[in-house]
Amino acid sequence: MSVELNHTIIPARDRWASAKFLADILNLEAGPEWGHFAPIRTANGVTLDFADREDFRPQHYAFLVSEAEFDAALARIRAGGVRHYATPRRERPGEINQRYEIDGFFTNGWPSTGAPRVCYCESCRRLYEKLGGAPPAETLTLAGKPLLLVYGGRVTLTGTLSNQKVGENVEVLATPCGQSAATKVTTVQTTTGGAFTALVQPLMNTVYTGKVKNTTSPTVTVKVRPRLRLRKPAAHRYSLRVFAAQSFAGKYATFQRYNGTLGRWIKVKRVLL
Repeated sequence: MSVELNHTIIPARDRWASAKFLADILNLEAGPEWGHFAPIRTANGVTLDFADREDFRPQHYAFLVSEAEFDAALARIRAGGVRHYATPRRERPGEINQRYEIDGFFTNGWPSTGAPRVCYCESCRRLYEKLGGAPPAETLTLAGKPLLLVYGGRVTLTGTLSNQKVGENVEVLATPCGQSAATKVTTVQTTTGGAFTALVQPLMNTVYTGKVKNTTSPTVTVKVRPRLRLRKPAAHRYSLRVFAAQSFAGKYATFQRYNGTLGRWIKVKRVLL
C-alpha cells in the first residue's frame, strides 16, 4: 500500500479555541473530540489533532486551496480583525504573498483590488528597479460624485494611491472656471489600502486634481448650475431669484407654462434680471 500522512498533532494553549479558530478560517468543522484531541479533518483525509500544551515552539503548516477558497479565508481573517503577515517571520503586517504580472516573480504584495497589480513594498521596489532600471512609478486615481450639481451643493472626491500606504498626505487642487492656476482647497490623508476621500464645495465649474509629492492624479471636472428660487407673491405675479458665484444681472430669464394638451412647455414671458 502507498504511504500517506494520517494525522499530525498541533500544540495549543486551548485546543478547542484553536481548533475552532482555524476551522472557521478554512470553512471546515472542528470535532468531534477524539481522546484528548480536538481534531480537524481536511479534504484529503489528514487530521489536524489539537492538543493542550503549556510550552511549544511556532510551527509551519501549509494548506493547498483554490484561489476562491483563499480569497474567502482571507476575507474571514480580515473581517475578524486577525493580525496577519506576509511571511512566517512576521514581516510586512497586513500583506500577503502573490505573483505579480509586473515581473513574473513570486514577490510580496497585496490582493488585487481591480487596479494594476503592482507591489510597492521595499523588496519589490528593489526587484523592479533591478529588472527595469528604475523604480515603479506611483499612480493616484481620482473620481467625483456627483459631477453635475446645483450651486451650494457638495462633491465627494475619492481616489487611491498605488503604494497603498496609510497616512500619506493628498493635496486636493482646484482650478475654477476663468482661472489658469490651481489652488489647494484641502489636504486629506490616505487610509487603508491607500484610499482617500475629500468633500469639496465648488461655486462654479471647477477642475480638480489630487497630488501626493510628485504624483498627480487625472483631472475631474465638476459642473455647477445656478440655483433658482421661484415664488408667487400674489395672484398672477411671480418672482425669480438666482443664486450663483457671479452676478446674473443683465441676463434674461424665461418663464414657461406647461400645456397638458400639447404635452410641452410654452413660453410665457422673457424678463431681464
